[in-house]
Amino acid sequence: MELAQLKRKRGTIRSSLTKFSTYIESQTTEITISEETRKDFEEEFYTVIGKARNSIIINTVSEHSNIPSSNIQSDVLMTHIKLPTLTLPKFDGNYADWLSFNKVMY
Repeated sequence: MELAQLKRKRGTIRSSLTKFSTYIESQTTEITISEETRKDFEEEFYTVIGKARNSIIINTVSEHSNIPSSNIQSDVLMTHIKLPTLTLPKFDGNYADWLSFNKVMY
């Protein structure tokens, strides 16, 4: 092949690589947006479910006892405390790190 042909081929390959790179970046952005939307929805969903369960418990207990619902509500709310997210270590496959990872997990 001549130098001119090789340069044209290199230009075509660079163009394809740029298009592919742009496509991958756009997909990554869409995935990030979708993940954030999912997290927001999930958080709202569990909040609503928790409130619904509290209402059911309060109504059920107050129907079967003489305890005022205001007293029951404070007890129910105390049982549904959201704990902070726990970040667990990840094993990267390096044998040298296995012992320390194993000690943390067990």
